[in-house]
Amino acid sequence: VAAVPLSLDGSQFGFKLDLITPLPNTLKVTWKLDGNVIGNNVDTITINGADLSVTNHILVATVIDTSLLSKADDHISIHTYNTQWNISRLTGISDPQLFRANLQVFPNPAVRDIIVKYELEKKANVSVEFLTVEGRRISRYEQKGQLPGRYTYTLDAGKMRISPGTYFVVFAINGSRLTKEVIKIE
Repeated sequence: VAAVPLSLDGSQFGFKLDLITPLPNTLKVTWKLDGNVIGNNVDTITINGADLSVTNHILVATVIDTSLLSKADDHISIHTYNTQWNISRLTGISDPQLFRANLQVFPNPAVRDIIVKYELEKKANVSVEFLTVEGRRISRYEQKGQLPGRYTYTLDAGKMRISPGTYFVVFAINGSRLTKEVIKIE
């Protein structure tokens, strides 16, 4: 994934991902401006600068390779790439920041502890949420400006008296989210 901001006439900001697409194309692309989806499955997007407030804005492009040909259990997390730009009407567009988090959630199914491991290539804002299927938050871990490195977050499901069932672990890095399903058994 290579990311290139396109310079337009000053009132329009154009962004392009240089993707090498497999055949058949198994890449899924999501564009988010300030956390709101503004495009799906396109490699180019244009933002009208006149629609932006004077504050800073964050544009994130997430590319996930959904190929079923990989045998790795953590294929989706290993092959998820995020590119982020900071946009300002006053200062323009920052250089793109490409980041990836090698995310693992295990064991699954879980009896007691649920472990979330991730690795950051660049400094990032990170959160890990544990949710019921109804969307009720059971636990939240948040770290702003976390430095590059390997991290582990452990949820003690036994201590928190989490009953058997299906749950979701939502991992967010700089506003880009990845959700994994986890089953808790007795």
